[in-house]
Amino acid sequence: RVPSTRLPMRQLGVLALIAALLAAALAVYVGSQQQETKLPAPFGVASNGAIALARAGDLYIVDPRSGRETLVLAGTEEDEWLGFTPDGTRGVFLRWGPDNGGMTAARIGVVGLQGGQTPMFIQKDVLHRGDWVEMAPNGRDVAFTAFDWGTPNYRINVAAIDGSSFKTFSDVPLADYGGLAFLAPEGREIVYLALSENGHSHDIRALD
Repeated sequence: RVPSTRLPMRQLGVLALIAALLAAALAVYVGSQQQETKLPAPFGVASNGAIALARAGDLYIVDPRSGRETLVLAGTEEDEWLGFTPDGTRGVFLRWGPDNGGMTAARIGVVGLQGGQTPMFIQKDVLHRGDWVEMAPNGRDVAFTAFDWGTPNYRINVAAIDGSSFKTFSDVPLADYGGLAFLAPEGREIVYLALSENGHSHDIRALD
């Protein structure tokens, strides 16, 4: 007689069930990955970037290794850095007008960091001393607070730094000393410090 071995049907059934479960889990995972929003590509290997420097109302960038200064924007106006866009190609700054105490007004501008380029401005005279300014992580927008002189409230403005859009939220109970920040890389949501209904405490609220 030729020796024979019975097929392990129970073990084969268990293996088939495991294989079916793995296939179903893989299908669900692939489907969820296709529905998720893809993250933006990184800008490159992380390294030390340029340092922003303002001197006598003029704007410079400084190479942190060599210490070499590059003049970005000069003139008779008083300019003040806000920061750089995430891709490191442009700088956002304030250009202040004539000194008028707390009512001194400024414009928000953007300029290339290569130097010798003409800046672009969002809107004339939109800021005053003490107003809050926050750049969006998407590198395209900036949010800032402004006091509404017709009411006892501040308002939140969101504008594209290239001047293509400007939106005002005037119905937000912003605290009198400001305070706001962007959430999410695309900059679609803002959190801000709000005065609560009792007029004595504060809340952190979101603005979409």
